[in-house]
Amino acid sequence: MRLKHFDNFGHARFITFNTHNKLPLLTNDLYRNIVIDEINHARSKYGFRIIAYVLMPEHVHLVLIPADNSRVGYIIGDIKRLSSKRIHKYLIVQKSNLIEKLTVIRNSVERFAFWQRRCYDHNCRTEESLWEKVKNTPPDGWVTKLINQK
Repeated sequence: MRLKHFDNFGHARFITFNTHNKLPLLTNDLYRNIVIDEINHARSKYGFRIIAYVLMPEHVHLVLIPADNSRVGYIIGDIKRLSSKRIHKYLIVQKSNLIEKLTVIRNSVERFAFWQRRCYDHNCRTEESLWEKVKNTPPDGWVTKLINQK
């Protein structure tokens, strides 16, 4: 059964998404930089505020406040899709064996999958809930950023 998704406009969101099969792919500097670049690109496109983020070896935590009427699913979809495309292009040029590990069959079609499907998100309905999520975001990630940007 699929959980119902609620976009509570005006509330901060704590979001986590994983690499394919939780492989430690984000230990690579280039891949991390691409993900950060796509987070910033999505911020420019969708106008959300980033409160904090951390990139761990196999997942990303992101705390943001979406702009009015922005759907978090579209934001995360863009970050994942565009970062995956860029990483895939790089792996093709490098003729990397990693492509085989990241190839899946979905709907009878072979596809490259840097990220697992879907993500976890939590509506932070109070300021206390927001800062609890930020405080509990691991400080020892590969890249940790506590910011307050528009």
